[in-house]
Amino acid sequence: MNCAYFSCASAAILALALSAVSQGAEPQKFEAMEGTWVCSAATINGKQLPETTVKLLRLTLTKDRYKSEKGDEVLFDSTYTLDTAKDPKQINIVGTEGELKGKEAQGIYSLDGDTLKICYTMPGKSRPTAFESAAGSAAQFVVWKRKGADTLPVLFHTEGKPGWDQKTAKRVEDCTADYREVLGGRRPAFAQPDPNKEPTAIEQFYQGDGYRVHVTKTPVSIDGVSGFVHGAILELEPDFAEGEMHSMLHTTFYTVEEAKNPQSVETPFHAGSGESKPPWSSKALKRVEACQADYQAAVAGKKPTHAKSATVQDSGFYKGEGYHMDIIDQPVTIGGVAGFFYGPIIDFEPEISDDGKWDSLSHVTFYTAEQMKKLLGR
Repeated sequence: MNCAYFSCASAAILALALSAVSQGAEPQKFEAMEGTWVCSAATINGKQLPETTVKLLRLTLTKDRYKSEKGDEVLFDSTYTLDTAKDPKQINIVGTEGELKGKEAQGIYSLDGDTLKICYTMPGKSRPTAFESAAGSAAQFVVWKRKGADTLPVLFHTEGKPGWDQKTAKRVEDCTADYREVLGGRRPAFAQPDPNKEPTAIEQFYQGDGYRVHVTKTPVSIDGVSGFVHGAILELEPDFAEGEMHSMLHTTFYTVEEAKNPQSVETPFHAGSGESKPPWSSKALKRVEACQADYQAAVAGKKPTHAKSATVQDSGFYKGEGYHMDIIDQPVTIGGVAGFFYGPIIDFEPEISDDGKWDSLSHVTFYTAEQMKKLLGR
């Protein structure tokens, strides 16, 4: 690896991300860092990196290691430890290759939603105390954005943190992080395996602070095409959510091929495209497209465009060709904030999916009362 100043600086920038073990008595809970991050801005010793360079920098994180890249070039590899008891939180990075192998860089970090800020110095320099890089400071300040952050699924639809106390706000953040991790095909970041439930190849169970996570990957066949219903069912404890309903759900269908790379995107059918598209008949494809359109309409707060109301009065039950939809609209209070669990649950008729297993497609999430008004226009 070329360890000229710029290459080392780029490598060190890309080295900084989180998912290792903390210093101190308790193990660090992962902060939902797994995935791909892109550089938004970087300042080294008071000088900003040019936009053309920033756009090339990328970081891919696993549980305890990462791969940093500049375009197609792999720059750096490392491990690192966290100290979350400090303010600001601290990160120590140890190189595992090249001239930085075995050498420790010291830094601080801040994680706010899908934005990760890291300020650090190269090995041998003092740890920064603020998120800035002044000329002559030897500090390197980097801002990362989670790739695809604008399309990440939202579990709690709110305007900021609507009057929640610190405990509730932390639960909401943890629950959301676990939800996104599961939809992306990964283990929850915060909830731990439930010791009271035996995991299987199809189902896994986790216990978080005030909530439980049920991960499902159930084999099904829809209109003759084999695949899985994959997703998360989150059950909130009574001291977290008050109401008749305590569950939020997000489950979607994947073909066998698409299930190899789960995506946390808002679509009920992950069925590929072009040559990889499943061999559904024209009738089956029309049915799938109608079902998808109704699902997306309900998520957007609209009435289904294909399925028709199953009752004289509009009660939220709709019947389509080969499927029926229940649009959930249940009052709930979370941390003293009134709102609703809202979204569609779709079930298929036996002739469409006859496996006798969990085959429901769903997208039920929380909305504050104000956000619900905006969604439904009422």
